[in-house]
Amino acid sequence: MTILGILLSTLSMTVPPFQARPLFPAEVSSSAPSKWQHPGYVISQSQVHFAKSKVARKEQPWTDAYNHMMQDGDKHGKHVSGTRTSKAPPTLTCGPVTNTDIKCTDERGDALAAWANTLPGITQPLGFGQTRTSHSSNILRNVYLPIVKDCDTRASNWNVSCLYTAIGIAVLLEDADAYNNAMTLFQETVPSIIYLESDGALPHAARGQSSSTSALECRCGQIQETCRDLTHTEYIISSISHILEISRIQGLNQYGGDLSIRLRFALGFHTQVEHWRKPPSWLCQNKD
Repeated sequence: MTILGILLSTLSMTVPPFQARPLFPAEVSSSAPSKWQHPGYVISQSQVHFAKSKVARKEQPWTDAYNHMMQDGDKHGKHVSGTRTSKAPPTLTCGPVTNTDIKCTDERGDALAAWANTLPGITQPLGFGQTRTSHSSNILRNVYLPIVKDCDTRASNWNVSCLYTAIGIAVLLEDADAYNNAMTLFQETVPSIIYLESDGALPHAARGQSSSTSALECRCGQIQETCRDLTHTEYIISSISHILEISRIQGLNQYGGDLSIRLRFALGFHTQVEHWRKPPSWLCQNKD
């Protein structure tokens, strides 16, 4: 069972059948907050304290999740190691992408060890000084944001991942224009990614594209990547859920609107898909 199945199996009994036709509330605003919340990217300060208190009292499932994180490892050894020595850069040269003939397992282990050793130990603000903060902010604003701010409609998992990144950068920079642009695109994009019967015979077209009668037969909750594989489908579900949570933390709760309804049906639909021993004949019928 994949991570999606583990996390969502409990939802399958509460999500309405995917043939249902939900009613949508009015559209919500995409306005940036008047006061930015930090931390405010996926998780808030109150949520950090909440989880910390649960682990301190050894309550479940928080304690098991924490212990699993601290014990994480693979055949190359535990990632959480206070004595791990990073390899010299020349040893880890992989080129622009990982080359399976060169291997990058040590580099991956170094990165995971660094994060794993850092994140469990943060108890106070430990951010960059002003000089490094300004330098990092300039890189995010001038190098990364231009690449992701308008997303990429060629692949839906790229699309929402780009918007997820753009919104995160906007929160860090407290850039209202970048936040509003990315959130507006997000609200326009999700209906073209997750299908509901109320959309009509065809899914909504992505920005700059069109739907056609050659599209696969869709059911409520089906996603563009469903007929590719569940891994890429999980990327989409994860990004959408994270953006909705960022929006809530920053003061705009969209969980009662169209986007959350689409997310709920996507969760229910793919929970069923993952538990089917054999997919029904109508699912992905035009896929080779």
